[in-house]
Amino acid sequence: MFDRFTEQARTAIVLAQEEARAEGVTAVDLTHLAMGCLSQPHSDTARLLATLEIAAGSLVDHPRHVPGIDQRSATLRLAERVKRALESSMRLAMTLGNTMVTSAHVLVAVVGVDPDGEVGGALLRAGADLPRLELTLSTMQPQEFIESGRQAAGRPQEDNV
Repeated sequence: MFDRFTEQARTAIVLAQEEARAEGVTAVDLTHLAMGCLSQPHSDTARLLATLEIAAGSLVDHPRHVPGIDQRSATLRLAERVKRALESSMRLAMTLGNTMVTSAHVLVAVVGVDPDGEVGGALLRAGADLPRLELTLSTMQPQEFIESGRQAAGRPQEDNV
């Protein structure tokens, strides 16, 4: 499933798992996934938000670590809504004519799955509802998305299309 995800998008998923572990929970939820996207300052998500003049740090409160629970070795499952968001991000990328799924596609898909949730609500308060996010994403150059994914990895990335 993840062969069409850029290095940034994959990193967002890993960071989401780390957020969930730090909270001491056993499932990655949409807020964790959004945090993974938002925590990369030079990502496609950062570019998307900068285009909309929104500061990533203003969108969600950082989840708090729950003391006394050690989940480092526990296997984390993806909540059903996270699975839907990841599948939706692939459909969104294809609809926009992109061959790769970026962290920006993932963030927009998170909002699509839960527009009234923590991240969707924060973006709405910042003036970026789902249609505006999708429109802005559609106007960004697909090659720039792919190139920024390669740059984030620090090495050339094979496109597995």
